[in-house]
Amino acid sequence: MNMKLLFLFPLFTISACGGGSSSSDQPIASPTSPEIFTGQFVDSAVQGLTYSTNSQSGITNENGEFKYQSGEAVTFSIGGIVFPEVPSASLLTPLDVFNTDDVDDQRVSNLARLLQSLDVDGNADNGIEISEQSRNLASAISIDFSSNDLSTQVGQLLVNSAGVHQSLISAEQAKYHLQTTLGIDLPVMNDDCTSVNAKVGYSGNFQTLAHNVSGSALINDDCTITISNFDYDGGGPDVFVYAGVNGNFAEGFKLSDKLNGRSYNSETLVLTLPEGYGLDDLTGLSIWCVDFNANFGDLEFTP
Repeated sequence: MNMKLLFLFPLFTISACGGGSSSSDQPIASPTSPEIFTGQFVDSAVQGLTYSTNSQSGITNENGEFKYQSGEAVTFSIGGIVFPEVPSASLLTPLDVFNTDDVDDQRVSNLARLLQSLDVDGNADNGIEISEQSRNLASAISIDFSSNDLSTQVGQLLVNSAGVHQSLISAEQAKYHLQTTLGIDLPVMNDDCTSVNAKVGYSGNFQTLAHNVSGSALINDDCTITISNFDYDGGGPDVFVYAGVNGNFAEGFKLSDKLNGRSYNSETLVLTLPEGYGLDDLTGLSIWCVDFNANFGDLEFTP
């Protein structure tokens, strides 16, 4: 037998049993977890939207917040009403959902109207909350945001949700709120509207006659009037903002949707003159109860 080989064998054995080191003995670095970011959906902060990304899902909180990873797209929904997918970002609005800067886009208007109309307390100025009941009722609903007949698609949803708004708020009101929230110039309600009438810029303050009516109004242009800091306790049947001439509101004309059914607290209403009427057809406004020809509060426009 070769004694040289017998002598070397133990050396190889020692070496193989840990006498040396190899790359496999080096510490293995743990993989880094992807960073989670927080975004916010705003038309006022919107609470109660369902959201989903490739890695995250949930319901937006009272600040409108959702979670996402860098580079992900996010989809928001209210039951079966699914918004178009949009790249995640720290701040998203109805404009981002439809990839536009145009606040007059029909799709943007419809989304803003839907969100604000479903708001639990009906006051979008203090945030928008979509209830679980509304999400459940909308589970079998899908809508076309480009439609000019959104009220038909969601009318029953609003009624069944039993919220403050039993019908869609106006496009003008929704647009005004969205632009105010985003700090965009206040809306020009009619592209054909001019500002040539001498009454443009006139204003007035409501005198309180009943139901805690108060606030002020400004004639913006030949077509629109804005009521600011508007208070009304919601009492009385068939109550509207009415225009009148020389204090005669009984023969005046409506400038708003029905107001009763909820209270108003320091809110903003944007009113559009009906077709066929102009500023020369009014001298003041009233919170007018049609059923009883009762004036809950009125104002006169002055320079």
